[in-house]
Amino acid sequence: MTDTFAGDKKVGSSLLSKPERLFVDWAVPKLPQWITSRGLTMMTVLWSAGIIMTGYLASTESFGFLWIISACIFYNGSRTLLTDRSASTKTPAG
Repeated sequence: MTDTFAGDKKVGSSLLSKPERLFVDWAVPKLPQWITSRGLTMMTVLWSAGIIMTGYLASTESFGFLWIISACIFYNGSRTLLTDRSASTKTPAG
């Protein structure tokens, strides 16, 4: 078998690729200069903590808290899109 690895040439595509691209192209220029790729990545801790806490509340209080988990997952996905794009468009500080 002589297949070569081509994973680095892969282009992600899905039903949401076009809306994602439009959102990223609109949002990244509006990000303040002090928001960096590293800062956006560190926000993962915030969203993960939100998912864990609301998961606990959903198990003890009400399943309505599951909507908060959905919001955390959505915002974390948006953060991922912005992190990928902002890292390639902003110049490093320092």
